[in-house]
Amino acid sequence: MKPMQKIIDDVCQFSPRQGEGETQTSEYIMQFLKQEGIPFKVEEYETIIPRIHSARLELEDSLYQSPDVEGCSLVGGDIGGHAGIIDSTCPSPFLYEDYSNLIAHNPYSTTASPATFFRIPALAVAKHIHEKILAMKKSGKVSFQGSVQVEKQSHTGRNILVGNVDNPKTLFITHYDSINKGALDNASGVAVVQHAIVNLRENMQDVLFAICGTEELSYDKLYWGNGYRALEKAMPHLFEKADKIVAIDSVGNAAPTIMNTKADVEICHAAIPLHNFRDVQEKIRVVIGDIYGKNGLFSVYHSWDDDGRNLSEEHLQTTRDMLISMVQT
Repeated sequence: MKPMQKIIDDVCQFSPRQGEGETQTSEYIMQFLKQEGIPFKVEEYETIIPRIHSARLELEDSLYQSPDVEGCSLVGGDIGGHAGIIDSTCPSPFLYEDYSNLIAHNPYSTTASPATFFRIPALAVAKHIHEKILAMKKSGKVSFQGSVQVEKQSHTGRNILVGNVDNPKTLFITHYDSINKGALDNASGVAVVQHAIVNLRENMQDVLFAICGTEELSYDKLYWGNGYRALEKAMPHLFEKADKIVAIDSVGNAAPTIMNTKADVEICHAAIPLHNFRDVQEKIRVVIGDIYGKNGLFSVYHSWDDDGRNLSEEHLQTTRDMLISMVQT
């Protein structure tokens, strides 16, 4: 079987894994399962996702586009000198709707990092552009203009189910779509789950692995987690009957951590934002790597720098073994 880092490289060939790229990734995963002789079921669902056609910013006689500038909104429009200048890692996309448009920067990252998506026109910018804009504001000479073009796109999502679809005791859930490159978030989860499935193929009686689409973006009120909620709607018994619901997201950049809702309810809800989260929250665990460190998730979050540079096979293997131990104990 391929090393996990090779699987991550394979999955990233389809990036950005939205729309067609997401569909191609689902076909890659299904082909892998067929080659391994592992039975699976596919639950399809219809949704609508944003397709960002362009993102641009003119500043000091220079034109900036991807990867220095990325769209981070569910709607298109112009970005002007009176835009709100904000932290893109903000806790809620609803905080800044008094503005007409936004410029966002992730303080943990040097590159354009569309960490949050907004319902007003917004651009995520790299650190050097953010610094130029702040200097202009300080001098009182703010002059820039930009735009983001966004189109609503119909999409057929696929949730790929491996294992017991009737009454699993342990439900593992992860996603294969991405914003931009998405090696850590979340090709890493795909690779770890594929390895765990192969290792557990003879011990799947009480286990279900759900490998889901459209986790990142949709037009739901809460725009992320759409594929997880589609599974919850189609097969609510999975979440009701499971003793443990384990999300695997952004692993392999450090030794894995297991979070639970008693200590980390906000992160757990962000990782698996179900309709009935409160009803099942005591069952939820999130397996994740480092978030805020030098090589943490936020240093490359949703950016083209999330190319696997901060991943190690050792940490991926440790995460795989952790999942296996959850089943065997």
